[in-house]
Amino acid sequence: MRKTGICTKCSGNQLLHIGAVADTGESDTVMRPMYLAMLFTGHGFFGDEKTRRAGKLTAVVCKGCGFTELYVLDPESIAPDGKYVTEISGPKSSTPHR
Repeated sequence: MRKTGICTKCSGNQLLHIGAVADTGESDTVMRPMYLAMLFTGHGFFGDEKTRRAGKLTAVVCKGCGFTELYVLDPESIAPDGKYVTEISGPKSSTPHR
């Protein structure tokens, strides 16, 4: 939808681009951008797990039917960490990816 400007479900052409998907966390008083992944970065002094977030989410919404596609703004920020993110390689495709 993002590239074609056409909804893949209803063929509508009235779309909204959402630059930052909202995340409110535990309380509704603070809004911040939502991220796709949590990455393991090591252990702290007391053995607690240290993490960071990666993959800021954006979205495209069809105004006609409400269908929504999520996109990662910065996919290069998500790296396999061996705990929360692993890489999967499928067979090579002979056709272009959509």
